[in-house]
Amino acid sequence: MEPADTREKFAVTLKNSALTYTENKELAGADITLTMSRSSMDNIWLGTSIIDKELASGAATLTGDKQKFNELTGLLVSFNPLFNIVTP
Repeated sequence: MEPADTREKFAVTLKNSALTYTENKELAGADITLTMSRSSMDNIWLGTSIIDKELASGAATLTGDKQKFNELTGLLVSFNPLFNIVTP
């Protein structure tokens, strides 16, 4: 993944149910490459946009196997970040 306006690069891998990333790295033979601006990424993180909207508008581009991307995003779970870790 590379924010197009900042030229940052992150390699993201999923292995043994662990999603990890490495900054400033590209993976040879990656299934997909996702490119977007920092503002698009921020909007997705803040919940004011979704990746499909960014892709449809051209603000983000995806190259490679879109099915693999859909498979990955289908595994992600949204949760309340204010959940109780320890309950009385």
